[in-house]
Amino acid sequence: MIDLKKRGVESLWTAACRVAGWNRNDRDFRLAKFSEFLGRRIESTKEIGAIKEFTELKKALLAISQPANLDAQVKLANMERQNLQARIEEEALKVGWEPILKIARRKFGHDDLGRLDAGELGQLRSTLERWQQGLQDAPAEEPAEAVAVQEQMETVGADNDRHFDD
Repeated sequence: MIDLKKRGVESLWTAACRVAGWNRNDRDFRLAKFSEFLGRRIESTKEIGAIKEFTELKKALLAISQPANLDAQVKLANMERQNLQARIEEEALKVGWEPILKIARRKFGHDDLGRLDAGELGQLRSTLERWQQGLQDAPAEEPAEAVAVQEQMETVGADNDRHFDD
């Protein structure tokens, strides 16, 4: 779960309310607006956990509270990618870069994370999560072996895709 207060959403909400003339303390209205911004109904801000949703919420609040601040909006547009890359870098501190770069090479043909867009970084992060889940399910398995298993799974998936296209 993302701490919205810590990430500045609370202050952006207050600023947006000031500009739009909304009551910042009306919880039901806030949840309705957040639901509108996210494109899905939420009953609590604790349901906002995905980086993409957090970014969308901040973009919407920034557009309301600071519509003329284009620099901030451009920076926020890149936030999802930056957050994903930061999470991958955090994982690298735990497991090392080699398995991460190996997965990137298999999935994208290179290991330059700077060339990956937000969607590709999201795919890499999801693959890392599945890989780590495999490590938790089989704690004796070494990371290099887990990468080999991941590669085999991807190869099988690619073979299946080729047959499907035939």
